[in-house]
Amino acid sequence: MRTPTEIIDLWPSADQFARDIGLENKDYVRVMRHRNNIPRVWWPDLIKAARRRKIPVTKEMLRQVHEQARESA
Repeated sequence: MRTPTEIIDLWPSADQFARDIGLENKDYVRVMRHRNNIPRVWWPDLIKAARRRKIPVTKEMLRQVHEQARESA
Protein backbone atom coordinates (compact mmCIF):
# COMPACT_ATOMS: atom_id res chain seq x y z
CA MET A 1 0.00 0.00 0.00
CA ARG A 2 1.14 3.55 -0.64
CA THR A 3 1.82 6.25 1.92
CA PRO A 4 0.38 9.76 1.69
CA THR A 5 3.82 10.98 0.60
CA GLU A 6 3.95 8.34 -2.15
CA ILE A 7 0.55 9.51 -3.38
CA ILE A 8 1.85 13.08 -3.66
CA ASP A 9 4.90 11.72 -5.49
CA LEU A 10 2.67 10.25 -8.21
CA TRP A 11 2.46 13.81 -9.60
CA PRO A 12 5.25 15.16 -11.80
CA SER A 13 6.09 17.80 -9.17
CA ALA A 14 4.89 19.24 -5.88
CA ASP A 15 3.92 22.42 -7.72
CA GLN A 16 1.71 20.49 -10.12
CA PHE A 17 0.15 18.58 -7.25
CA ALA A 18 -0.65 21.86 -5.50
CA ARG A 19 -2.03 23.42 -8.67
CA ASP A 20 -4.14 20.36 -9.49
CA ILE A 21 -5.84 20.25 -6.11
CA GLY A 22 -6.32 24.03 -5.95
CA LEU A 23 -3.81 24.68 -3.20
CA GLU A 24 -2.62 28.29 -3.35
CA ASN A 25 0.31 27.84 -0.95
CA LYS A 26 2.56 25.45 -2.85
CA ASP A 27 4.95 25.27 0.11
CA TYR A 28 2.20 23.50 2.06
CA VAL A 29 2.83 20.40 -0.09
CA ARG A 30 6.23 20.14 1.65
CA VAL A 31 4.41 20.22 4.98
CA MET A 32 2.09 17.43 3.82
CA ARG A 33 5.08 15.34 2.71
CA HIS A 34 6.95 15.98 5.96
CA ARG A 35 3.92 15.01 8.05
CA ASN A 36 3.09 12.12 5.71
CA ASN A 37 -0.48 13.41 5.74
CA ILE A 38 -2.89 14.87 3.21
CA PRO A 39 -5.64 16.65 5.17
CA ARG A 40 -9.12 15.32 4.47
CA VAL A 41 -10.29 18.71 3.27
CA TRP A 42 -8.17 18.17 0.13
CA TRP A 43 -9.29 14.59 -0.59
CA PRO A 44 -12.22 15.42 -2.93
CA ASP A 45 -10.04 17.73 -5.04
CA LEU A 46 -7.17 15.24 -4.98
CA ILE A 47 -9.45 12.44 -6.21
CA LYS A 48 -10.77 14.64 -9.03
CA ALA A 49 -7.25 15.72 -9.98
CA ALA A 50 -6.04 12.11 -9.95
CA ARG A 51 -8.95 11.09 -12.18
CA ARG A 52 -8.02 13.83 -14.68
CA ARG A 53 -4.42 12.56 -14.72
CA LYS A 54 -5.54 8.92 -14.80
CA ILE A 55 -3.80 8.27 -11.48
CA PRO A 56 -5.59 5.55 -9.48
CA VAL A 57 -6.46 7.30 -6.20
CA THR A 58 -9.70 6.62 -4.37
CA LYS A 59 -11.24 7.76 -1.10
CA GLU A 60 -10.82 4.24 0.27
CA MET A 61 -7.13 4.23 -0.69
CA LEU A 62 -6.61 7.57 1.05
CA ARG A 63 -8.39 6.28 4.14
CA GLN A 64 -6.25 3.13 4.23
CA VAL A 65 -2.89 4.83 3.71
CA HIS A 66 -3.62 7.46 6.35
CA GLU A 67 -4.72 4.79 8.81
CA GLN A 68 -1.50 2.85 8.18
CA ALA A 69 0.58 6.02 8.53
CA ARG A 70 -1.02 6.74 11.94
CA GLU A 71 -0.42 3.17 13.11
CA SER A 72 3.25 3.24 12.13
CA ALA A 73 3.90 6.67 13.67
